[in-house]
Amino acid sequence: MVKLNFLPHRVSEEKKRQQQFCRMLGGAVAAGAISVSLADVLLERQIAQQTALVRLLQDEHGKLDAQLRKANELRTHIAELTRRQQRIAALRRQQNETTQLFQTLANQTPSNVHLKTLKQQAARITLAGSAATPADLLQLLANLHGSESLLSHARLQETHAAQPPSGSDGRDGAGHDFVIVTDTAPAARTSPALNSKAMQ
Repeated sequence: MVKLNFLPHRVSEEKKRQQQFCRMLGGAVAAGAISVSLADVLLERQIAQQTALVRLLQDEHGKLDAQLRKANELRTHIAELTRRQQRIAALRRQQNETTQLFQTLANQTPSNVHLKTLKQQAARITLAGSAATPADLLQLLANLHGSESLLSHARLQETHAAQPPSGSDGRDGAGHDFVIVTDTAPAARTSPALNSKAMQ
């Protein structure tokens, strides 16, 4: 009987399998290393993109903050200009109403009546002056009652005979001093207080 020795063949096959396994293991290790390297590259690229995006968002956020600050400053400036405009308009209305008040008094005062002082407190105006005769004083009251613009409810508060001037013999009559109280119309009650003297 012939005996066959397969041991060298088996050893050769075993070496081949080991070499093949080593090659496969080396390939797997190389593939793993390449995959890890590619993953690192991709991860670094994504981190760089995210960092750039964050910087872009921060820049845009800063620009928006600057625009909001500028808008707030503009709103504040506009509000201040609006308040100034309202104050100027109120002053103009007051000046116009004061001018109208003096014009009304000038138109309604008879020639023989002389206004000496005018005082305004809130809605009340106090007029003091002198009239040559009681008829002139009554005419002034009638004129003030007929005024429909700025004055209303004129009433005589005080009247008395005026003292004759020094050195006068009193033949021409001393006249009558008076105090008249009247109210301003609602449209004129925002005017500043007036205190005028020597209106002759």
